[in-house]
Amino acid sequence: MIALIGAVASSALALIFPPLLHLMVFGQQDRLTDHRIQQTLNTNIKQAASERFQRTVWMTKDVLIILLGIVGLGFGSYASINSLIDYFHDNFDVDNTCVNFFPR
Repeated sequence: MIALIGAVASSALALIFPPLLHLMVFGQQDRLTDHRIQQTLNTNIKQAASERFQRTVWMTKDVLIILLGIVGLGFGSYASINSLIDYFHDNFDVDNTCVNFFPR
């Protein structure tokens, strides 16, 4: 059971929430930046293209990290649930009586 909680919590805390918060915080800032880029587009096209490219790179990076976290959450949860099923299947009889619940 601890492995299931660990799989869900650690993947969410380490890989899903930080890039999600990064997208939320800097995504709002980028809406303001878009207006500034449109104003300076005629004066400095190269700088505007560079800013847009950098923003695309970090957004792609954040999305890939979130997807990696979701995949890790899925595989970790599957492995934990599978081990729980195996444990209870091995330690309980067919008629649901405890055979060896507290192994020595």
